[in-house]
Amino acid sequence: MSHDFSRDTIDNYLRQLGRAYRKLAGKTAHAEIVLIGGSAIIANYNFRNATTDIDALIEKGSLLHDAIRSVANENDLPVDWMNSDFMYTSSYSDQLRRYSRYYKTFYNVLEVRTISGEYLIAMKMRAYRYYKHDISDVIGIFMEQYEQGNPLSYQKVMDAYQKLYGSLDNLPANIKDQIKQYSSMTDDELESEYQRDQAAETQAAKELKELLADQPDFSDESIANTLSKDAFERVINSSDDKNER
Repeated sequence: MSHDFSRDTIDNYLRQLGRAYRKLAGKTAHAEIVLIGGSAIIANYNFRNATTDIDALIEKGSLLHDAIRSVANENDLPVDWMNSDFMYTSSYSDQLRRYSRYYKTFYNVLEVRTISGEYLIAMKMRAYRYYKHDISDVIGIFMEQYEQGNPLSYQKVMDAYQKLYGSLDNLPANIKDQIKQYSSMTDDELESEYQRDQAAETQAAKELKELLADQPDFSDESIANTLSKDAFERVINSSDDKNER
């Protein structure tokens, strides 16, 4: 059974996590997690309502992992409702904690931080999966930062990417071009682009799911991304053709 985590439910489970950790480790204990990915977007922005799991940097070797399992048991959640699986993907950087920002503290023992703004965009650029929310998330962050009166420049995003990953050399030119385009758009243009790309991602994910049902070997992320890119671009091109008529 899948679970959707909204901002309210994330805060509720974090509160329970703080309570469970305090019970296990004591009232003078301290633990820290850093929300990334979809959970960081839900915590910081309003363009997405929910995420299906909570990706986070979690301290190793602490009682926090026992507390996470306790919250899962109490709420009938998957054991991996909060996980650090992203650490085994290309979007991970050992600099994430350094560029995170404070979110909330629960029960005086659990400090929660998040990745946001240009650093969250940089992580999405690194992954850039056509069958996930990566592209629409990038646009959504640009859009809300613009609405908040704190727009993100192209250079600021590129600087963040370099701080996390060391170099721009491995960043494809087409992604750089798209980021430059998004950074120069107005709020209305970003909104239109967001709706279009979100629809394309949904179609790409649907077609990939159908393909994987027959060809499970295609589940490798790089292969899946190549296959779903065709569906994504087909929807984008179809939308562009309609707008030109």
